Amino acid sequence: MRFLMLFLGIFAALVLTIDRPANVSADGVPPDSRHLIALDTFAVGRSINDESVARSSIRNIANAAPGVDITLMRYGTTPGGFFRFEYDSPSLAEGIIEFESLMGPTTLSGNGDQFRAIAASFDYLSDIEAPSGSRLTLITSDGMDEAANSARGRLLSLVELFITQNWTIDVLMLPSASQDSRAFLTEVSERTNGVAYDMGDIGGLSSFIASTNGLNIEPVVQTRLSRGAEALASLEIPPLTDRVTISVARDSASTQVDVFDPRGAVLLSLRPDTTITETELSVIFEVTEPEAGQWIARASGSESSVLIGAELSNGLHIAFDELTVPVDEPVLLSATVLDGEDSAVLSGAFIEATLSSPSGSSVHILRDSGTAGDQIEGDGIYSALAPEFKNQVTSGVELVLRWENLDAEITGQATLKAEYFPTLQVNGVSPGPVDLGDEVRVAEIAISKAEFPYPVSADSLTVDVLSPDRRPLSSKIIAVDGDSDGLSWNFQILAVPTATGQHSVVAALSDSYLDRPFGVSESVSAIDIGIILPPVILPVPEETFMEQIPGWAWALAGLAIAVSLLFAVKRVLEAIHPVPYGYLYDDSGRMLFDFRRARLSWIKRTFSRNRVPTSALPEFAVEGGEFIFTQNGAQLRTREEVPNLRVNGRPAGTMTKLVDQIRLGIGGRLITFKLKRPTLDSLSPQPGD
Repeated sequence: MRFLMLFLGIFAALVLTIDRPANVSADGVPPDSRHLIALDTFAVGRSINDESVARSSIRNIANAAPGVDITLMRYGTTPGGFFRFEYDSPSLAEGIIEFESLMGPTTLSGNGDQFRAIAASFDYLSDIEAPSGSRLTLITSDGMDEAANSARGRLLSLVELFITQNWTIDVLMLPSASQDSRAFLTEVSERTNGVAYDMGDIGGLSSFIASTNGLNIEPVVQTRLSRGAEALASLEIPPLTDRVTISVARDSASTQVDVFDPRGAVLLSLRPDTTITETELSVIFEVTEPEAGQWIARASGSESSVLIGAELSNGLHIAFDELTVPVDEPVLLSATVLDGEDSAVLSGAFIEATLSSPSGSSVHILRDSGTAGDQIEGDGIYSALAPEFKNQVTSGVELVLRWENLDAEITGQATLKAEYFPTLQVNGVSPGPVDLGDEVRVAEIAISKAEFPYPVSADSLTVDVLSPDRRPLSSKIIAVDGDSDGLSWNFQILAVPTATGQHSVVAALSDSYLDRPFGVSESVSAIDIGIILPPVILPVPEETFMEQIPGWAWALAGLAIAVSLLFAVKRVLEAIHPVPYGYLYDDSGRMLFDFRRARLSWIKRTFSRNRVPTSALPEFAVEGGEFIFTQNGAQLRTREEVPNLRVNGRPAGTMTKLVDQIRLGIGGRLITFKLKRPTLDSLSPQPGD
């Protein structure tokens, strides 16, 4: 018996290993978490259908939980033993076979003790220190229909303990479960953020298979087969598909499902690109790098339900330029087909873009043909021109990548906004006749958005003023009514015309609006400008500078120079010859002579005013002498010694230095030389008194 069990265990391990999809795993399950499966033996043993569901469910969990330890536990009136197995081990396969051998019809009456089973499960997960993300899967149909509300309440309170550990409870509700049981068991799972699967419905079975195996399937066909009937479903595989996974949920193991590739070959596990995982109620086909085209799934059976779904893994996706486009301008719709991060070049492909807004919808075909708005053929960018929007609106964009000879499709979504953008208006100004070389105003520019002024910088404007022969002229832009930031919405264009005729102005605005660079331009022509040419004047030889000066100016200049020289000489002489100073008094204190008032001739006053001859002093009877005044002092000089001239009672020589209060005696008279005039002089008798 042990040899037989060992043989069955090794065989089951090989089956589970070979038939398991290589890249299928449950979503959101931490790799080090624990998974406890609690099987209600009372519920499972009541029908063959419940038993099939239980076996398929356990095998799906075992096949699709890589890295997760699995524990099997049966319970009835009391919980049984906990059998823990490492994932992907022969012991797990052997344990599942032994676990399944204990399933079977039961003659026992009553129900399993849900409270004890859940409590024991909590204790077990606590004992093994199960990490966050671990879960309990409860396989039962017993929703405690006959229990009192208080008993159900206690069970729900027990369930909430799982939330404190961040553990979840999933419930697989067997087909025999009553409607009331389904409602209560759903509440049990929802209390722990788990999922309750109605395994008596083909949709619930398919959902469990998909979520357990980490699939996001799209239903292909769901039907109930009558006796001897077949159901066919087509699956369009687009080019460059990495993997296709076809999931089959059936409520009877007798339902046969075959899948055919576009060449009509049936999928077998012997194919190197195909992996098939099958249980009683489920089949999973996985094909790597499938051939593009129409695949067919065929289901046959009798009085059974089947649901076939598929998941495609395709690197193709659509990137749409979600731009904000100007109102009243044609819209260039542009989308890029990418294979991962690189653009994909596809033969016979096009994109169907549906624009939907409150005002209606429209469909546009985008092609990579290099025409009708597309710039370069075969670059992976699909484009088309669409009519302009008349008002501000936000449109949803549904994108579908299709092929001419294939019904496969890749979808995407985007949005497109239409906004009022700044506009540019140019008005020509005819200045009329202008002199050649003059700068004149030739045009005006107004910037607005939705009829309201829109200020911009003059640097964002470019202007070309063209002459009648289309040559650019020198021009500049002048802002009118600018604000403190240097922005304005009105501008004047000044230019220097060079020829008579009709001129034109081309203006362009390049700016950023709503985080999108944009540009707009406008031109105006037929600006009439007449040029007034200057009169022709024959050249006349120009006089030199010296010739241009008149004679009287030369004479006046000479006179001025002479006077200046005389004045300069006079100032020099005056600086050399100071003004005479000092006074002569007699012995009675009368002032005899004031040297500052000496009367000299014009020549003497000009050239030798510092020399006063003794002949100018009638009271001083000395001939041939003179008083000489310098910056260093005054002195009296005579040509020869005067016998009757005495200084301070002594005979005088030919030169006598005059100092203050010096006494001069001459002819019996005594005369005193003083530098300053006494204050009482005004009261003394003066000559002529």
